[in-house]
Amino acid sequence: MLSLNILPILEKSSRVSIPGLRLCNRGRSLVSLKRRGKCRSSSKTITLNLVSADQAVGILLDQGIVALPTETVYGLAGLALDPSVIKLIYRFKGRPSRNPLIVHVKDLEQAESLAKFNPLARKACEVFWPGPLSLILPKRSCVPSEVTAGGNTVALRMPRHELFLKVLTQINQPLAAPDRKSTRLNSSHQIIS
Repeated sequence: MLSLNILPILEKSSRVSIPGLRLCNRGRSLVSLKRRGKCRSSSKTITLNLVSADQAVGILLDQGIVALPTETVYGLAGLALDPSVIKLIYRFKGRPSRNPLIVHVKDLEQAESLAKFNPLARKACEVFWPGPLSLILPKRSCVPSEVTAGGNTVALRMPRHELFLKVLTQINQPLAAPDRKSTRLNSSHQIIS
C-alpha cells in the first residue's frame, strides 16, 4: 500500500490535482486508480494524508515525499540531494529514471550552491524568480546523478507559490519534483479527498 502526503492549498480543501495520478474517493481514506474517466479497482491502494506545512517539513526531513502545490498543479516533492528519496519519487510517479527532475530552490544563493551560474543566468533569476522559469545549468558535484538522469546539467526553479516557498524556507534544502507531465497518463489528473 502506498501513502501520499498532501499539503492542501486551502486548509479545508477537498480537491487537489496530482500529476500522474487520478484517484476516486468520497470521504474515504482508501482510493482506487481512475483512468479514462471510469473508477475501477486497482491492486495499488493509496492512502491520502492531508498535512500542514509544518508536517510536510517533518515528512520531507524524514526522507518522505509530499505533494506540494505549485503554480499550476501539485508536484511530488522530496529532498533533492538524497538519492534514495529521488528513487522513491520515480517509483511513486511511475517515471523512468532517464527523465531528469526539476530542483526547486528557496533563493538564488541556494541555486548557486547546486549549479555553475554565468552572469546571464544570474540576471535571468533576478528578473524572473520566483516564477515558472527553469534554468538548465552545469551541475555541481553535490547534485546526485539520480536527479539529473546521469547528465552534467541540472534544472533549477524558484517557485512562486507561497506554500511551496514556505516549505523550502523551513526545510532549508532544495526539493526535487517532477514536472506536471505524467509518464503513465496524459491528461489532467485529480484526487478527490
